[in-house]
Amino acid sequence: MQIDFVTLITLVLSVLLLGYLTLTLLYPEKSDMSSNGWLQFVVYSLVLLATVRPVGIYLARVLEGERTWLDPILRPFERLIYKLCAVSADKEMNWREYAFAVLGFSAATLLLTYAIERLQALLPFNPQGLANVGPDLAWNTAASFTTKHQLAVLLARDHDELSH
Repeated sequence: MQIDFVTLITLVLSVLLLGYLTLTLLYPEKSDMSSNGWLQFVVYSLVLLATVRPVGIYLARVLEGERTWLDPILRPFERLIYKLCAVSADKEMNWREYAFAVLGFSAATLLLTYAIERLQALLPFNPQGLANVGPDLAWNTAASFTTKHQLAVLLARDHDELSH
């Protein structure tokens, strides 16, 4: 019997959820979650379990270059972005181009994150009216986010290359 990755993850999540629910039912005094919290958790888990396979199939088709149901909507935007960035979808990057792209993206996200935190009080969608973050904390947060994100990207890329 062969089990694919999605089925395995679904089974593991189901066992963990059932185990946690069982412990909470057996020891309700040790649970800090309200019934509303449990309802949100169950609804989220059901939505996640219901969408994992369709989203996985969609992503597999996109990565294989097959046509998807969103192509008529998204392809024009994709072509526009490729044209604006002077990128050819058919040409793969060499290691120098890839390194430049990774470092450039890292620098851009580092500076954008820093700017967002330093200008937080002036930006819209700040209903709590939070003040700007100090320069040292903003830099530390931006650098931490950027390096962790890039580490995850590089590990995923290396895993993908090793698995093929």
